[in-house]
Amino acid sequence: MADGAGASTIQSCQTRDDCLLTDPCVEIDCVDTFCQEVGPVECPVIDPCTAGTCDSAQGICVYEPVTEDVDGDGFLGALPGKAPGTPEACGDDCDDTRAQVLPGGFEECDGLDNDCDGIIDNGSDYLSTARIERDLRLLGSPGLESSGSRDLVYGDGKFVASYWGKTDSQRPYFRGIDPGGADVFDEALVANVNSTSFGADFAFSGTSFGAVLSDNRFNDYEVSFAHFDTDGNKLGPDVWLTDSPGFSTHERLIFDQGRFIAVWDDHREMASGGQPRIFSQIIDAAGNLVGENVPLSEPNVRAELPSLSASPRRFGLVHTVLVDDTSMALQVRTFDKNFSDPTSQRFDVAGFRQPVITALGSTFLVSFIPHDGTTPGPAVRGMLVDERGAVLVALRDLTGGPGPVQTHAVLSLGDRVLLAWADYSPGNYEIFAKVIGLDLLDIEPATRLTDAEYSSIEPYLAITDTGQVGVQFDDTRTGMKGAYFMTLGCDIPPPCVCTECTLDDCPSCCIK
Repeated sequence: MADGAGASTIQSCQTRDDCLLTDPCVEIDCVDTFCQEVGPVECPVIDPCTAGTCDSAQGICVYEPVTEDVDGDGFLGALPGKAPGTPEACGDDCDDTRAQVLPGGFEECDGLDNDCDGIIDNGSDYLSTARIERDLRLLGSPGLESSGSRDLVYGDGKFVASYWGKTDSQRPYFRGIDPGGADVFDEALVANVNSTSFGADFAFSGTSFGAVLSDNRFNDYEVSFAHFDTDGNKLGPDVWLTDSPGFSTHERLIFDQGRFIAVWDDHREMASGGQPRIFSQIIDAAGNLVGENVPLSEPNVRAELPSLSASPRRFGLVHTVLVDDTSMALQVRTFDKNFSDPTSQRFDVAGFRQPVITALGSTFLVSFIPHDGTTPGPAVRGMLVDERGAVLVALRDLTGGPGPVQTHAVLSLGDRVLLAWADYSPGNYEIFAKVIGLDLLDIEPATRLTDAEYSSIEPYLAITDTGQVGVQFDDTRTGMKGAYFMTLGCDIPPPCVCTECTLDDCPSCCIK
């Protein structure tokens, strides 16, 4: 019966067939002799790469892809943890944050795998035309007493240089720089608080920049996340990743398949007799926390100094382990994209500085500099492991002496890496670089990038979409410590043109 104008009509029934279907997308059933809504229509799964929703106007299920074309290049991105182009990935775009990267795209010298063939800048040359200190500039403003490098990333046509600067306290700064070294946006604070910080680690999402930093604004070092648009404007307040007893420090940030992922070492369990552990936190592309902190290292093992990288299917993590009061070990762990299915390999190596892990396609390069507590070693050392941590290329020297060397950075080029480090061979520390392949042998030999009276150390690397490599480092050439920026070029040799080529005398660059 009707209960006033506009009120719904209650239908009596004996069976479901007695009920009048008023919305084709709402299930109706006969319950206790009355017709009642029992839930929405569930669309059947006809393809795992599409999801169906019922359209009331049409009275049918409409199916849409389960993945998105975020960069608008016409190709769908892959599901997290799936290799692009495989049936279970539901997308074949190997980088859905950049429109210039797509299957079958035109390969350019831009630090990207434009055609999704697994090789970045096919045949490129980064160092043969390198000029010492090209586009060199001091990053910190004149108002800073000193500054020091922390990170360098690239996105939306600009480098973002992250560094600490000292005035009344040591604070985290960043600025935007174009590929020629000129400012895009001015120096700004990552966190506008009077507290001590060692700078912020940045990552680019394709549409925004994320940053993580630890500072002691609340009298205990804790990790927070800051979010910025591509013009350097802050997007909302800081989001705290930690709030627990003991320090949370040595934070790192990456962006992978639609999410920021932060890692850090955390002392929260020491109050109850535990050890420092590596923790992680996922943050969505809008800057919101996803779930809670997740421990990535084993309990009751002193784990510190993490480095995280992402292959198409898995995360690779490396961190230090304190075995006893005098010895350390290197721990390599891998996880699926939900931080489950862990693998773990421990390598007993002599003392060393901050380890670094870098994804090269479906493998990881693990690198570090030996250090006996007093003197750094004569070479950067490294090994190649697969996605589950098994050794593919055994530990070896990546650079040659006589050294010593200290601080290094690694930039993945897909099938090879650009390695930069500070080397004492000239009589003071200068920045050198080389390119090495998956066999960890040289492709481009060591090339000197700096030349100053005082030592240059702490390199950071990032690459533009036009093939220029930004290099950030520290130097005291002005009488105080400062963070500096410079660039490298990228050249791809022109294609070989063969005339009257025969099978016997055809040059090696020609197709026989």
